[in-house]
Amino acid sequence: VWARHFVSPETVAQRVMLLRQSLSDDANKPRYIETVRNKGYRLIPVVERQAGQPSAARRRHLSAPAIAAALLAAVGATGAATYWLAAPAEQPRPSPTAIAVLPFENLSPNADDAFFAAGMQDELVSQLTQLSGLRVIPIRPGTGAPESIPEIVRDLSVATTLGGGVYYSEGRLRITPRLTDAATGVSLWARTYERERRDIFTIQSEIALEVARELSVELSLAERTRIERTPTANAEALDLYLSARHRHDRVSRDEMRLATAELEQALRLDPKFADALVLLSMIHTSAQFLEPE
Repeated sequence: VWARHFVSPETVAQRVMLLRQSLSDDANKPRYIETVRNKGYRLIPVVERQAGQPSAARRRHLSAPAIAAALLAAVGATGAATYWLAAPAEQPRPSPTAIAVLPFENLSPNADDAFFAAGMQDELVSQLTQLSGLRVIPIRPGTGAPESIPEIVRDLSVATTLGGGVYYSEGRLRITPRLTDAATGVSLWARTYERERRDIFTIQSEIALEVARELSVELSLAERTRIERTPTANAEALDLYLSARHRHDRVSRDEMRLATAELEQALRLDPKFADALVLLSMIHTSAQFLEPE
């Protein structure tokens, strides 16, 4: 339905909730839309073949849920047909301020520290999205095999990509971001940051500002202030938050519960950690639709 646009699981859940309300459908006893745990949603209306064409009078008396279900199916079919028929068409010229943020590679010796790399992508997307002059599209882990990423990026009509690697060991981070021309693969900017773990937000701010400078995006004072904001100075609360962000992307009951416990602990350590409170609220919102029980 959204073609090449990327939307969050929360956005999909909210739209499905509104659709269910329009259809007077019950998530626990669905007639039209079924929740498939850890996958998504499935249309399940009963379809019956009718003899002949319905009369005009009969068409006028079709119920609202039946009309809505038919419209939903039509939108899905039309969206899919439009997507595939338009695929071979020539792509529009990429906007110079459109950027795709790739998954950061985990270079740490401990595989359990992968949440630092995942958190780096999430936070950079969050930082860059605050800049009105940029169009930011995240390429989530698992979107495709590494060799298919260039093709995916090409379909998005972005001018540049931002990726890199994250190494974490014994309380220190080494982050190597790279800004690349999406069409040619030529490196436009690269740098290595080596700092203490507690400086991760400062590094993310510096990367976002450098990317904006390289893309000639002018920042307002309010945008610069938001980017340079440090959400928390508590290193342990920061680790709990980054781990919860990583779990949140997996969208499963056990991961939701663990992420909730981590965020509640982070908020006990730093009650003013607003980003942790926002993420906790997002998880509760997701759970309301994905795991209502």
